[in-house]
Amino acid sequence: ELTMPHYIRPAELLPSPSVHQGVVLDTILTSTILQQQRRIQIYLPADQNLRSSPRPLAIFLDGSEFLYLASANTVLDNLIAAQKMCPIIAVLKHRMTGWRNIPANRERRSNTILLMN
Repeated sequence: ELTMPHYIRPAELLPSPSVHQGVVLDTILTSTILQQQRRIQIYLPADQNLRSSPRPLAIFLDGSEFLYLASANTVLDNLIAAQKMCPIIAVLKHRMTGWRNIPANRERRSNTILLMN
């Protein structure tokens, strides 16, 4: 990790021993439309009653950067523990490379929102 000499990591990015940690699951999402697979990670809060009521969903594009550089799971754990936000489920989608090579996009050169099923 590259940091400035006097950089002090903010407390929000540091795990606290008193905070229950959520879990990050690795999985592959397969799109039949794009005929590709995407690596995603799913953050589940420490709250074990996920089925008791619906939870809000946050989707992080470029999720690996949020997870590894910004400690998204630790930030979410700390905010939930401090009751500054309700428990959520987060999907962290890794950066897509080679989107211009997808058959439907070969002729288009603009940014596209891709729906996966």
